Amino acid sequence: MKEKGLVIWDTEDEKQHKQDSFRFLSRHNWSSDESIKSKRESDPVEEIDLTGKYFFLSNCTDSPIIFNGIMYQSTEAAYQSIKTKSIKIKYQLSQVDDVSEAYCIGRNLIPFYGWKRKRLSSMRDIVKLKFDTYPNAKEKLMLTYPKKIVARNNWGDTYWGIYNNKGNNFLGKILMNIRRKYIYEKELEEFWESDTSL
Repeated sequence: MKEKGLVIWDTEDEKQHKQDSFRFLSRHNWSSDESIKSKRESDPVEEIDLTGKYFFLSNCTDSPIIFNGIMYQSTEAAYQSIKTKSIKIKYQLSQVDDVSEAYCIGRNLIPFYGWKRKRLSSMRDIVKLKFDTYPNAKEKLMLTYPKKIVARNNWGDTYWGIYNNKGNNFLGKILMNIRRKYIYEKELEEFWESDTSL
């Protein structure tokens, strides 16, 4: 039960679950999400982009997902759909197989006011949904650790990627953030399975 941001542990099982989680974090010297981040993503040994054998990381892959109750043929089409509140246009985007066409539809939209405040969290949710939907891609994403994922491009996008060695690389950061969470969850599960004292 949650109340005003506080977690109240009502049962002995819930208390034990909390103690087990703290014990796992202590064993790995991880006291917070930020410490996990620094431990997981510091000093990557190699950079990779979203091409070649790593193309599966891209939003351009043919990976249908159900987002907000509508099936889109790619994460790109799903992302473009957040720019509009029109069900008709969302449906139009859901019927598009070609990623370039979905991108063009999105570029020609007049987004509703305030949509930019949602784009980072929406992209994160959409990309994570893709890897949650396709376990093989999820496993391949985890196997990219500890490489730094860089969304390089040649069309001038310095928000989601890197162009001419400049940019925020937010898509790459989202992918690394999701990867870190998957690895943490997997190691936590393995810890619970291997710890005979639980």
